[in-house]
Amino acid sequence: MLIRLSKLLFFIILLYYGWFQVVFSPIPNMLLVLGVGMMFFIILHAIRTDEKIIKVINRELIFWILFAFSSLFTGSIVAVNFSHVFQSVITFIEFLVLIYGIVYISKQDKSIDYFINIFIIFSLVCGVTTVFWGVDLGNGRRAMGHLDNPNSLGILMVVGICCILYKIDIKKGLNTLVKISVIFFLMYVIVLTGSRKSLLSAVIIFLYWLFIVVKKDLKRLGGITSLRILFTLAIIISIAYLIFYPILKDSVLLERLKNLSKSEADVIRRNMYREAFEMFKFSPIVGVGMNNFRDLSIFKTYSHSTYAELLACTGIIGAFLYAIPYITVCIYFMKKIFSKTAITILKKELRMMFGLYCILVFLGIGVIHFYDMTSTIAFGLIFAFMTVYNSEIADISCPLQKEDT
Repeated sequence: MLIRLSKLLFFIILLYYGWFQVVFSPIPNMLLVLGVGMMFFIILHAIRTDEKIIKVINRELIFWILFAFSSLFTGSIVAVNFSHVFQSVITFIEFLVLIYGIVYISKQDKSIDYFINIFIIFSLVCGVTTVFWGVDLGNGRRAMGHLDNPNSLGILMVVGICCILYKIDIKKGLNTLVKISVIFFLMYVIVLTGSRKSLLSAVIIFLYWLFIVVKKDLKRLGGITSLRILFTLAIIISIAYLIFYPILKDSVLLERLKNLSKSEADVIRRNMYREAFEMFKFSPIVGVGMNNFRDLSIFKTYSHSTYAELLACTGIIGAFLYAIPYITVCIYFMKKIFSKTAITILKKELRMMFGLYCILVFLGIGVIHFYDMTSTIAFGLIFAFMTVYNSEIADISCPLQKEDT
């Protein structure tokens, strides 16, 4: 019951932060209240079951906790606007609590299915809202509301697509057809947002699934079954192309793709990156203070890049602490994917989670992950997968991904 209540609160957090406050308006301290409630039930569960809470904190989470407190300390010394530092660190700590909740609950369930499923539902809610009740931001780009960022919405759709691909069982024809149809709907939402990196990411992850994940699974199914599945996929993709091409042809997204690196927005971003590098050169060890790029930049906004923001705002120390989990996660997946002792039935899940990781690294060029809840939850899914997968090696009788009902 306690775990179920914490799951419910997590879902409410997701809907509130990613949908309600964007479509309607924020409620003061609501995220904090919901997060405390979720952790309250988790702590109660740990007390009742003698679960050691500290043991659930993986090394990646430890480094990000150190990153948060390091940024708070150094920012108090160098920042021209400490309120921006403090608010950003508090928000990031709230995001870390969400990651902890994902990992803890997944460990109890011996599965990440709950979070995969609710993120699919969440992405659909946001997608339907955008299509039927969304607003035009005045430049041909569509979002859920005037407070929404179309680039963030695009990333949300990409993570939703990754979650659906994670759940697809190609042996189930109708199930696969429905899920791929949902994927193309989420891609249509990306087209409406005009987010170039999100569309490229969605196409890349789908091709990755088609030519790497599915290809390896087809080898185990036999010739006739594989041909039937490939024929079905070819028909689905052909139909999607016939539907999507006329939409894409007349969209603002295509215009933005044609003017890649030449548009005013791209020139501004390049200048932002130059500014970030100048700030890094000015204070290479500790940076200028978390989220203080906006205070020192002539553009008066964030740098639009995880890597530029890290160097400019937190310096070598912050960038080092934040980047270590990127490196350890990459090493982990490379070892497991190519390991001869890896659990065969979970190879597909390993490959999909690694694909999600690679997409997040790519998207970091144009979005700041530690300011974004969707990115945080995506990393939380990866950390939870690693935790559950490790426990699966010790107990292979508990499959990581439950069968769809």
